[in-house]
Amino acid sequence: MPQKYQHVEAFCIMKYQCEKCEHIEVLWNSRDGVTPFVIGCVECGKPARHIEWRSDRRVLDYVPPKGSRIFVTMTEEEYLKSQIKQVEHFWKNDVHDFRSIYKTKSKATKAFVTLEGFTEGMPNIKIVE
Repeated sequence: MPQKYQHVEAFCIMKYQCEKCEHIEVLWNSRDGVTPFVIGCVECGKPARHIEWRSDRRVLDYVPPKGSRIFVTMTEEEYLKSQIKQVEHFWKNDVHDFRSIYKTKSKATKAFVTLEGFTEGMPNIKIVE
């Protein structure tokens, strides 16, 4: 019998736990797409890992509560915005001598912000409104 979904985590409700503050968050994957093993903790920003994999539940008609986070498919525009945010962070914090390498934020942005790494179906996290 053929598999109905391409990804085992399609439309699943999953738990993530922060390795620093131990906050547990439940996210729903709103599509038939991959999800990351690690995300940023909603409480403290540190890494939160997917836990209790065997407890993931597929719920096609799930209605997540307002304010909760869900996985969606990233658009090209969102990907470019995330890269701009990364440049801002690297520039501000001079990560890996970023400023001395690129000399200006404009040059860094031009070099860094491209669709080169973008692939169809990439996951993104959105807050339910």
